[in-house]
Amino acid sequence: MHSVFHAALSVAATIGLTAAATPAYATAALAGPRHDLAARLDGKWTGKLTSSTSFQPEYFTMIWNSEPNGGLIGTIMPSGRPHYAVHVVWSSDTAFIYESTPHYNRMLHEEVVNRGVVHFRGKELEGNFEVRPTKYEGKSLKGTISAARKS
Repeated sequence: MHSVFHAALSVAATIGLTAAATPAYATAALAGPRHDLAARLDGKWTGKLTSSTSFQPEYFTMIWNSEPNGGLIGTIMPSGRPHYAVHVVWSSDTAFIYESTPHYNRMLHEEVVNRGVVHFRGKELEGNFEVRPTKYEGKSLKGTISAARKS
């Protein structure tokens, strides 16, 4: 029993020393993909979305900005409706997932949160989104989104 305790203590010490000895550049390398995404996403985009409840597409403007910590924060401004904030919660070299802050949705007549999966298609963005109520009960909406960088 005593040797099991010493073996466990030795493993814990090795892990601790390895973590402490990790060079600073290794930590910086982990943040790299976010910066690559920022270079591709920063700026103003215009596009349209279609949802399961609308017959006509809705047009919007989307603005993305880099944060000092390497994250991305955006604002979606639907035509004729209040804008709301979004942020990237996951990214790869070909796609990203965003989530919105809670905001009022006029189609559902309640406070909602948007979540979208967006893919880069050349110089355009295409993806799917879902709008869910912030409370347990209520309807949700699904749809598609497409956007192009605005000059």
